[in-house]
Amino acid sequence: WSKDDEETLVEETDRTIDTAVEAYEALPPRSPDTIFDHLYAELPPALAEQRESLARSASEGGQTDA
Repeated sequence: WSKDDEETLVEETDRTIDTAVEAYEALPPRSPDTIFDHLYAELPPALAEQRESLARSASEGGQTDA
């Protein structure tokens, strides 16, 4: 393993990371309620209430991108 091998690996890794970050940043914003989607197999009642409140706010024209 040479210094050139190391530098090549670092450059390739940096390019891979930069490409992945650019792809992620190009995605459209997610809906705020998606925060609840993958937290629990079964959403606890307090969080279910928060999700319902968010949905009501969105349907009433409230801002959801805070």
